[in-house]
Amino acid sequence: MIAQAHMLAENAGLAGHAENDGHAPRARAADRRGAFTLLEAMVAIGAMALVSVGLAAIFSSVGKTITGGKRLSTLNTYAALVEQQMRRDFDAMSRDGYLMIRNQYTTDGVGNSAQARFVPLSALDTNAPRARRIDEVMFFAKGPFSTAREATDPDFSAKSGEARVYYGHGARLPENVPAFIKPGVADANDARLTGALGEPLKSNEFAASWMLLRQVTLLKKPETTAEAFPSRKVFVWDPATARGRAVLRDKVGQIALHPAASSLFRVLAGRLPATTLSRDYFRTEQSVPANRPLFTSGIVDIATTDLNEVRTIVSCVTEDPATIPNSSASFSFVIPNPPVLSANAARVKDWMEEGWPAYSDAIAPVDNRLPSQYPGTRVRYEAAATNYVGVLTSYNTIAQAGEGAYRRADQMMLPASNFVPNCSEFIVEWSFGDVDPDTDDILWHGLERRADTNGDGAVNNTDRYLARPYPLTNKSIKQHNYRYTKLTGGTGSYVVDPAVVYNRVSGPLAELSQTAYFGYIDPNHIADGAPWAWPKLVRVTFTLADPNDAGVQQTFQFVFETPEVRS
Repeated sequence: MIAQAHMLAENAGLAGHAENDGHAPRARAADRRGAFTLLEAMVAIGAMALVSVGLAAIFSSVGKTITGGKRLSTLNTYAALVEQQMRRDFDAMSRDGYLMIRNQYTTDGVGNSAQARFVPLSALDTNAPRARRIDEVMFFAKGPFSTAREATDPDFSAKSGEARVYYGHGARLPENVPAFIKPGVADANDARLTGALGEPLKSNEFAASWMLLRQVTLLKKPETTAEAFPSRKVFVWDPATARGRAVLRDKVGQIALHPAASSLFRVLAGRLPATTLSRDYFRTEQSVPANRPLFTSGIVDIATTDLNEVRTIVSCVTEDPATIPNSSASFSFVIPNPPVLSANAARVKDWMEEGWPAYSDAIAPVDNRLPSQYPGTRVRYEAAATNYVGVLTSYNTIAQAGEGAYRRADQMMLPASNFVPNCSEFIVEWSFGDVDPDTDDILWHGLERRADTNGDGAVNNTDRYLARPYPLTNKSIKQHNYRYTKLTGGTGSYVVDPAVVYNRVSGPLAELSQTAYFGYIDPNHIADGAPWAWPKLVRVTFTLADPNDAGVQQTFQFVFETPEVRS
C-alpha cells in the first residue's frame, strides 16, 4: 500500500512537471503581450501631454473669457451707476445759476506758459505716455441737498435747496507734508495732476490711479430768524448764555457748526469777511484770517451765499477780480444795490471763472488771486481717512470733544467726494443741437477731437471730427453768442484781449485748453434782455482703467440734456 501510494505520488509529480513544461512558454509570451514597450509608453505619454496642453488651453481660454466677462460686467455696472447719478444732477440743473465747461489736456504749468504733459497709464504700461484729457464741468442745481460732513452734534444739520455741482479730477497730497495727516479747512493745497517740468507728481503720477470727483457745495445763507438751540450744552457751550448762542449760531463762514466758505467765488472766499473776524466761531482756528475755509482743502462743502447773490456778483460787479488785493487790510468789496447789469462780457466771464473750486487752469493768473502760485491746482481727495485712529486717540477728553468732533469730520471728508476711481480720462463736450450740413451729424464743440473713422490705425486729417471748437468757419449754421477762453499752441508771450484771453504756449498740441461759459443775460444784448445762449446737450466721455490689469481700459459715453428755461 505504501509502495503503491508512493508510485501514485511520483506519477502525479511527473504529470505536474509535464504540464508545467508544456505551458510555461505560452504563459511568458502572454505576459510579454500584456505590457507596453518603451516606444509604446513614449507614444502614450506624448499623447497624454498633448491632451493636457489642449485641455489647459481650453480652461485658460474659458478662464480668460470668464475674467474678461466679469471685468466687463463690473465696469458696465459701475458705469451705469455713474450715468444714473450724473443724469439726476443734470436733470436738477438750474438756469438760475450758470454753467462752465473746461476742456484741458494734461499740461506743465511754467509761469505764464505751458506745454503738454505726457502721462503713463501705470508703472507697468508699455505704451508710450500721452497727453490726457482732464476736463471739468460745473453748474448749479436745485433739490434737497445735505452736507457730506459728519454732524458735529446730532441737533445741528446743514441742508439746502441749492448747490454747486462740480465734476473733475481731484489730486492727492504726498504723504510727507503735514496736511496729509492733519487736513485743515484753509489748505490751499499744491495738489495737482499737472505741474512744472521736472516736478515729481508722486501720488498723482499715473493716470490709472486718478479719481474723478463729484463735489456738491451747498449754498446756504446764515439763518436770519432766531435759531432754535437744544436745551442742553453742546460740548462746552451753553445755549442759555449769550456767549454760547454766539458760538453756536450760523454766521459767515459757519453753518450748523460746520466750516463754510464765506463766498462761492475763490477770490472772495480767501478774504471775506473783510473786517476783523469774530472770535465766536465753533472752530476756534477760523478766528484767524489766514484760516478762512477754502474749497481746495477738499473738506469744505458749504458756501454762505445763495443763487441770487451769485447772479448779482457775476452779472453786476464792475470790479475785476484780478485787481482785488491780497491783503485783507486793504480789501474792499461791495455788492451793487440796486444791481445794474454789466455790459462788459470779459468781466462777467472773469467772475464766472472764480466759481471753479480750485485754480485748475494750467496757467498762473497774472493778478493777485489766491493762490496765484499754484496753477493747475485741483481739489484734494484721499482714498481713505489718513489719520482717523490718531484723531480718536488724540482728542479723548471732555474738554477736547468739540475739536475732536470736527477733526474727525475733516478726516471723513477726505474721501467724501470720490466718485469714479481709476478714471484715466474725462472729456466733456457740448452742442447747441445744430447739425453739420455736410454729414448730418450733430455738431459737438470742445477741443478739436477726431476718431479713426477710416480704420487705417491712425487718427489724422482724413478722419471724421468728434468735436470742434466754436464758432465754426465755413459752415452754414446759426451762430450763437457765448464766451470762451483758449489756451492755444504756438510761440509768443502771454497776452490779454478784452474779449478773449489767449495764453500762448509751446508744445506739440494745437490747443491745450478751452473754457466755455454760459450765463444769464447776454452782456452784448442787455438792452433787449436776450438770454445767454446755452447748449442743449452735454456729452460726457470717461475711461475706466482696470486696477488689477495694467493696460486694460474701457471707455463709456453718455449724453445729457440741459434746461431750456430758468427754473
